[in-house]
Amino acid sequence: MNQQFRGLFPVMGWLPEYKMSFLKWDLIAGTTLAFFVIPTSMAYASLAGLPPETGIYCYVFAGLL
Repeated sequence: MNQQFRGLFPVMGWLPEYKMSFLKWDLIAGTTLAFFVIPTSMAYASLAGLPPETGIYCYVFAGLL
């Protein structure tokens, strides 16, 4: 059962060993990526003839997957 749970949630394999000293740099990297990708996804949605909000929703949904 434990192996099946880790198969569904891979984060449970590395999260217990995560070093808190990396958190600052991970937050900086995530913020930098968001500042770049969110406007890009809004532009792609506009080019496709969709409202810009669609690009944001797709970005968030894809990130969750």
